[in-house]
Amino acid sequence: QFCATAILMLQDQGKLSVNDTIDKYFPEYKYASQITIHHLLSMRSGIYDYLNDNPDAVELFSNTDDIRKAILDWIYAQELDFEPGEYWAYSNSNFYMLSDIVEQETGMKYSDFVQTYIFDALSMTNTGFYDEIGFDENVAERVLPKDAEVVPSPVGLSRGSGDLVSNAYDMDKWLTALGDGDLLSEESYKMMTTNYSGTFNYGYGLQVENKNRYWHGGDIDTYESVDLIYA
Repeated sequence: QFCATAILMLQDQGKLSVNDTIDKYFPEYKYASQITIHHLLSMRSGIYDYLNDNPDAVELFSNTDDIRKAILDWIYAQELDFEPGEYWAYSNSNFYMLSDIVEQETGMKYSDFVQTYIFDALSMTNTGFYDEIGFDENVAERVLPKDAEVVPSPVGLSRGSGDLVSNAYDMDKWLTALGDGDLLSEESYKMMTTNYSGTFNYGYGLQVENKNRYWHGGDIDTYESVDLIYA
């Protein structure tokens, strides 16, 4: 949701369109001219998931000095699972690439953009990025089972697709602002909450059950979460 909103904020600013193909951002990718930002947002790109479809992901991406290059090289080396727009399949690769587009368009780190224009703007003082606070022992003690072994993911591994730490208080601020139009234009919010995938009920970073119920769940390592909007 946060990554999708960052992209749509840039669309509202006239810096990009969801209908743009991604060859501008990933010129070395042989399928880039066939894939649009819309395909990435709606999980309809056909790009394999660099995490879930790659059993050696953590080991592979831990042993590199340039994790961005390693992840993109892995994506570039795969054939597509299906023709863009033909089907739906959840893939973290889509949102990793979207976060990269945010960086390319703004010249800012993705985390800095989200921190400045979403967290700070909404006074979300209990929210941060895993890369920055995930190694804090005080945080880990509160959220991990007592005797669980902590195996930190490589810094930058889940950028745009599962890299936040928050609480219910801040998430209420986030969902309220999103629904009230404090962050996005009416047109962009409508795009975000439109079902593009039939029975899969997927918009842009949101499951779309009907015209006024949107949600998303997820898990990474020992964390599980779900949020839901009644509009």
